[in-house]
Amino acid sequence: DKNFRRPLVKGRISSEFGYRTHPVTGKKNKFHSGTDIAGNSEGTKVYSVAKGTVCKLTKKSSCGGNMVYIQHMVNGKKYTSTYMHLLTINVKIGDVVTSETVIGTVGGGKSTKYDNCSTGPHLHLSLATGWYEKDYTSYSSWRARLVNARTYMNLPSKWTAR
Repeated sequence: DKNFRRPLVKGRISSEFGYRTHPVTGKKNKFHSGTDIAGNSEGTKVYSVAKGTVCKLTKKSSCGGNMVYIQHMVNGKKYTSTYMHLLTINVKIGDVVTSETVIGTVGGGKSTKYDNCSTGPHLHLSLATGWYEKDYTSYSSWRARLVNARTYMNLPSKWTAR
């Protein structure tokens, strides 16, 4: 693939990547590992941001809920995208996906009560350089490689088409 695509047909940015006051705990200067996209109800289709291979799944995490990690090669560079607070996971490890693949659905609302780090339905999208589960495997390495997805894909403050 040459470019990343938006993971949702419509949305609005509700929280930026980087340091912020945590919306649940109120803790100041808390690192936020991705870009939050709101404006969709639970069950809305979530797409892969590019062609890739599903490398990791996390189910019912107390902070992040259901998560999908996908390894990509975009413009000759390796990336890993992560989708958090999903209501459903529609892929399995090893699946090859494209930007047309529905990898899951938006969660983070009343249906995902086990997820204590969400204030309502949204998608948390993270993007990191390198391939998680291949080039590195630890959370600290993933965190150190995180980049702002908005600088790599067209994610305006609000949009209504992919």
